[in-house]
Order: sequence, then structure tokens, then C-alpha cells
Amino acid sequence: MTEHFDLTPRRLRHVLGHFASGLTVITAATDSGTAGFTCQSFSSLSLDPALVTFSPARSSSTWPQLRSAGRFTVNILPAEHRHLSSSPHNTRPHDPAVHEDRRRAPTGRARSTTTA
Repeated sequence: MTEHFDLTPRRLRHVLGHFASGLTVITAATDSGTAGFTCQSFSSLSLDPALVTFSPARSSSTWPQLRSAGRFTVNILPAEHRHLSSSPHNTRPHDPAVHEDRRRAPTGRARSTTTA
């Protein structure tokens, strides 16, 4: 699949400038479906080149799935969906059907329709 996504340093600064701190849901399309986890450690690393950083737990059973997918999507969790981050299901692998509605972005990547 050929992707076209215009992520200039200016656009990245604009997007990440609206995200002071908070929660994200990191998702990826895997061979077995959509996988994802709630992440509190997401931050911007560089505008040019466009780099972000996040730190999954060593004990995460979901992270190996996302890593092997090769691509991921960062979904910014708005305040009105904070309950998704404190769900008792967060102690188990993230089940997209339980937590939120997921769709494919135009690029083919997994994304959440309940995030900002």
C-alpha cells in the first residue's frame, strides 16, 4: 500500500502543541486484528525528522504485536473518554471491541473513532 501523509515539521508542531500531556491509545493493524494499549508515556521527540517516543511496559503482551506490525497509530484520548484508561480490562491485553470503536484510517492504519 502506498501512503501519502503530509507530516511537515510545522504540522507536527501544530498537532502536538495541542497535547500538553495525558493519555493516548497506541494501536496497530496486526495479522490477528487490531491491537492496542493505553499509554501515558507518549511525547514528542523531534520535529525534523518527525519522531515521537513512548515506553510500553516490559510485561506488556500487546507491545510485541504492535512492534511486529511495523507501523502504529497514536490516538489522543480526550478527557471525556478517561474512563477507557481506568478500565479494569487494562490489566489484560487490550481488546478493541471492549474498549472503543475502531476503524481504519485512510492510510489503512488502525485508529480509534472515540479519540481526538
